[in-house]
Amino acid sequence: MVCLCVFLSCFCFGVTAESYGTIIGESAEVERGETFTVKFNYQNNPGFWIMFMTLYFDAESFELVESKKGDYKNVSLNQMLYDDNAGKVLLDIEGNQANDVTGDGVLAEVTFRVKENAKIQNNAIVISVGNGKACNFNTELIHPAVNYAMVNVVCKEHNMQNGTCKICGYNDGTAPVPEVVFPVPEKEEDKTEINETITNTQNAGSQVIPNQTANTNETENNDDNNQPKNINIYVLAGSLAALLAIAVLIVVYIIKKK
Repeated sequence: MVCLCVFLSCFCFGVTAESYGTIIGESAEVERGETFTVKFNYQNNPGFWIMFMTLYFDAESFELVESKKGDYKNVSLNQMLYDDNAGKVLLDIEGNQANDVTGDGVLAEVTFRVKENAKIQNNAIVISVGNGKACNFNTELIHPAVNYAMVNVVCKEHNMQNGTCKICGYNDGTAPVPEVVFPVPEKEEDKTEINETITNTQNAGSQVIPNQTANTNETENNDDNNQPKNINIYVLAGSLAALLAIAVLIVVYIIKKK
């Protein structure tokens, strides 16, 4: 009965909360054929319970190897969707206890392989936690800020001139950082999420960011006023799954006590 009431409150009374912390993707420098792992750190995390995080990457340069949870022990991570052709993966991260997951740490670790024909350029792996895709245990919507990861694919043997490789653009610290190239998905909704991440990162000012956005046919408005007032289907499904798991544990405990 308690679980049912909690779920009904999640469905009926979900409210919008302030932006909660920042998820930052670690940057890397890699070569063709190399396997590397990007850690996504959650900083200033005041507490979350369910989070659906989407990653966008250049499918012509990278392929997904695996995804797993990071530092948080009391969470589970499920890879719900993976489209290698589109360069998109959806991760479902849920707390497995009846309270918020708090504290700073690595939220997820995602491993990629650099394809042999990967583009020699500075690629962005974009994170998105869209509107209505995360909540805390009190069923309040949360919307963490996100900073994308920069993965610079360089050649194995540099041809240096004036501090910069003429082949791949690698620099020895005396030349400007190469411009970041963003993945360009086909769906407009995916372009919108990528543009939102770019804007968040530029506003955070924690990385060297070129003033650009992913290609799109229309201007998007990312104001908080457009954030949904109720938890969307992703969070509802995740909430139900987590609550059912808790209910099963309670029933098993009662049976054992008898």
